[in-house]
Amino acid sequence: MHGEMPAYRYALEPGGPKRLVIKMPSFRGRALIELDGQPLATIASKLMEGTRLRLPDGRELRAAYRPRYGYAEWEVSLDGVPLPGTGDDPETASKTAAGIFAFVATASGVIGLLSLVYPESVALERLGGPWTLPSALFMALAAWRTYRGSFWACALGGGLFLADTFATPLAAGSEVNGASPGLMVRLIFLVAIVRGAHALWKQRPRTAG
Repeated sequence: MHGEMPAYRYALEPGGPKRLVIKMPSFRGRALIELDGQPLATIASKLMEGTRLRLPDGRELRAAYRPRYGYAEWEVSLDGVPLPGTGDDPETASKTAAGIFAFVATASGVIGLLSLVYPESVALERLGGPWTLPSALFMALAAWRTYRGSFWACALGGGLFLADTFATPLAAGSEVNGASPGLMVRLIFLVAIVRGAHALWKQRPRTAG
């Protein structure tokens, strides 16, 4: 034994217990799939190709460990529908994007209000000054609509965030070897927003935007 294996746990239905467990030993290229504590399958190699199998109730489970947006994660679906909590699950992705929009809206609102109180502040001016207040209102609306599953709100909010990334003097952070820490945070946020928009786009035939 070399310690407990990393485990990824998923519910088969929204709000249900996390019955499905995928365990990965310390060495790459192998994974163990369990359902209700019982062994279900072993992926001995080619994790990116994954596996396809039938559950005892007849539903088809697909699992693959694939690179996504700069890192690898499990893509797990049941009868073609992403499991809750996975990166492709529209609810998970949209709530993450909505949370980012809400954070940006709050930060922009605070910066805008402080700029009105301290109009001579150079630091606040670099962050956008009072002009961040309209952005805060738009981001708050994008957060609300994205949380409710609107692809267009997520896409437009992401577009505004991207434009602001270029318009604002690169996140006003201290520069380290020519790279702004604030810019790196923005890029991480953008990746999550893109994932949210992608998941909501795939869901559009079933849910109106």
